[in-house]
Amino acid sequence: MRASGLQAVGLDLSFTLLQAGGLGGSAVRADARAIPFADGLFDVVTNLFSSFGYFPDDDAHHRVLAEVFRVLKPGGRLVIDHMNAEVTVRNLQPESTEQRDGLTLRQKRRYDPALKRVIKDVEYIPEGMPPRGWHESVRLFTPAELDRFLTSAGLRVSARHSELDGTPFHESTSRRQVVLAEKPTLGGESA
Repeated sequence: MRASGLQAVGLDLSFTLLQAGGLGGSAVRADARAIPFADGLFDVVTNLFSSFGYFPDDDAHHRVLAEVFRVLKPGGRLVIDHMNAEVTVRNLQPESTEQRDGLTLRQKRRYDPALKRVIKDVEYIPEGMPPRGWHESVRLFTPAELDRFLTSAGLRVSARHSELDGTPFHESTSRRQVVLAEKPTLGGESA
C-alpha cells in the first residue's frame, strides 16, 4: 500500500490478529464502537471478511457504523464485505473435520433464527498437543437489513457486489455481499 502512496491503518480488538495481518501500515488495538481517531479523517474504511456482526446486540452494530460515519470525510466511502444471509443459511454445513500438516480442525455450526446468528464451535487439535477451542457467533444481515443499518448511520448505499472484484450480486445465489456506502458531502450529495 505504501508504494501506491496510500496510508493504511488497521484496527482490531485482537493484538494477535493485528500482528498477523501484515498490513504494511499502522496497527491500532481498539474497539470499533469507539474508534480512536478524529472526525472526518479517512477517505475509505474497509470492513472485510465478515468482520461486522460479532457484537452481542444490534445496538453495538449501530454504534460501529455511527463511528465509521464519524471518522469518514464527507464523500468518504465504506466497503463492507459480509456473508449473504439467505445463501449462508441454506448452505450451512453443520459439521466438518479437516486434517492437514499434523493438525485437526473440527467445526460445528448452526443457525439461530431468533437471534439471526451463525454459531460455530471450533476445536483445533495440533498433533501431540492438547486441543484448543473457541466459540464464534456472528449476526447475519439480509441485504435489506444491512441497507437499513447503513442508512440509519447516515450512509448512502451506492452499490452491492458478490465479490471484491465487482462481480454482480444475486440475492439467491451470491455467497457474499460487498456493499459500498458513502458519507454525503457537506452539500448533501454523494461523491
